[in-house]
Amino acid sequence: MEEKVIDPTPPATPKPEVIQPVPPPPSMEAEGGGINLKKFWFLPLLLVLVVVIVGGMLWAMESGLILPKPSPSPTPTAVEDESTAALEEQGTSDEIWEIEADLNATDLSDLDKEVQDIEKELAAP
Repeated sequence: MEEKVIDPTPPATPKPEVIQPVPPPPSMEAEGGGINLKKFWFLPLLLVLVVVIVGGMLWAMESGLILPKPSPSPTPTAVEDESTAALEEQGTSDEIWEIEADLNATDLSDLDKEVQDIEKELAAP
């Protein structure tokens, strides 16, 4: 009889293959529309800060804590004299003889006196 030789080591069992699932490709929706929002973490903080500052200024102005700067008072108007009143009375016609009459009625004899007064004021230290 033939003798069978028995191998003392157990037969090798095949190892099952481990199949890793393939991750889906990244989509634009998963990434926030292509914009990395982590870079802009300070924008909501900045917006809240601006709203608080503007609201505080409006509240302070309403309550009277901050007074607006007073507007400058209007300059007094010049005293009207006879020659100024006469210059303001002009004809409305465009006829040459009426325009000449207005020019002849205009008295410019005091014009030199005004210029001399202005020169004195400019020359004064």
